[in-house]
Amino acid sequence: MNCRLLLVLITATLALPACVDPDTEAALDNYRDRTLEQRGGGGATVEGCVAANFGEDFAGTYFFGLRTLLSQTPIVFEVTVSTDNGEDFELLFQPLRSDTDVLDDGNPRPNPRTPVGEAILATTTINEDGTFTYRLDNVGVDGEANPVTGRDILVEFLEIEASTCGPFGFCGQVSAGRAIEPVEIGLGGSTIAALRTDFEVIPGQDPPGLLNLPLIGDCDDLREIIEPEGDESSDEANGE
Repeated sequence: MNCRLLLVLITATLALPACVDPDTEAALDNYRDRTLEQRGGGGATVEGCVAANFGEDFAGTYFFGLRTLLSQTPIVFEVTVSTDNGEDFELLFQPLRSDTDVLDDGNPRPNPRTPVGEAILATTTINEDGTFTYRLDNVGVDGEANPVTGRDILVEFLEIEASTCGPFGFCGQVSAGRAIEPVEIGLGGSTIAALRTDFEVIPGQDPPGLLNLPLIGDCDDLREIIEPEGDESSDEANGE
């Protein structure tokens, strides 16, 4: 068997996602309750996972996951989105340590989802329909953020197509890309998702922190969190 294919099969098998524990599920339910009005419940104007240009309202902080073809467990980042005019945006990707350390027999890290390595900057313009693209070149990610092999990652380039999902998330896919370390592999077909984390819906009470959110890596993961349960109007808005 080709050695590279064998590596892919082994890492994909060893890195299947863990179940969400009850405390995390409770925190996630809390997040849903606190953001119900903004997500389309209680008579809000934005319903579910609607793609649109939300202008300056799209600026904020997000929990971001990149799920590659190697593993269901995503590489995670904290992304800060900023804008001066509501049209042109900067996205600053800060890599976060993985939840477990594959170089330590997969044991939990003492400092999961904390910043590690240098932040990565991308720029984009969001279209009227909420779609946008961005490209990253010569990107390095510290091995502590790599949940698959624990080794440093070097990406030659990454082109991502995404769309907003209400003013509280975005998701999409990698249209083209290539990693050259720790293994040379195409990244086209990988997926991304990002969940807004800086809401403060109830005065004096913050949404769950990064540790209390499930790992996300594609649009289905995101919709499951932010679409109002039982709200058929959000399905109609998405043509479902």
